[in-house]
Amino acid sequence: MYHSLEQKAVLQRNHRYTLAGEAFEEQLDFLKQHKYRTITFAELFRLASGTLPVNGREILITFDDGYESFHTIAAPALLARGMTATVFIVAGHIGGVNAWDSDSACSRNRPLRLMDEEAIREVIASGMEIGVHGWQHRDMTLCLKKEVAEEVVSSKEYVERLFDIRITVFAYPFGRFARHHFDVLRNAGYLGAVSIFSDQPYVTSNPYAMRRIYVHAGDRRHRFRFKLSRPYLRYRAFRDPRDQMRLPEAAH
Repeated sequence: MYHSLEQKAVLQRNHRYTLAGEAFEEQLDFLKQHKYRTITFAELFRLASGTLPVNGREILITFDDGYESFHTIAAPALLARGMTATVFIVAGHIGGVNAWDSDSACSRNRPLRLMDEEAIREVIASGMEIGVHGWQHRDMTLCLKKEVAEEVVSSKEYVERLFDIRITVFAYPFGRFARHHFDVLRNAGYLGAVSIFSDQPYVTSNPYAMRRIYVHAGDRRHRFRFKLSRPYLRYRAFRDPRDQMRLPEAAH
């Protein structure tokens, strides 16, 4: 799981969600060297259903928010190595900036540009997968029923109509969700949804609560490699339910 990239020469060190493009390329080279194969969620769902064989080296690279740096830095780096990724875009902010970070620690940094329609069309044409990250990037655990519908349903319909594609996967804004959101997503036609934390024992135990591994700017080669290991995934599966998840049961 990534957010934005920046060239090392202009990287804002205090922007917690930004990784140097050079570091990202080093990680891609590591994956290629160790024979990992990047897949899309469309392939993941087939792997999970048993209709596609598993070789144990599949990896899914995701980018949240749809920053312009995905178009200018990430996609070219991926394509140069014959790799792919999924980028989750915020439907109501296409061509804008990350306004949802204005009240967070990120507000100390300059706003980051998001991909516009042309850039999104180009990454789609290049073979990258598109997912939805809400309509306004609202915390769905604080939303009214109507607002949840906007984040989940309206965003999907808008992106599908705008780019003439099918959207099957959703990324919860701020990684926050409640159990009653699963039915909303399922009824809207999503096949799965991702967060940062999950109380599930395995990544695909519940396709609407899939855990991802967040890659930090401080993840050097050895730490990055450890995050790909089964022991780390088992550690996350053990830790997340106790320390991270407090899922609301009642709809707002």
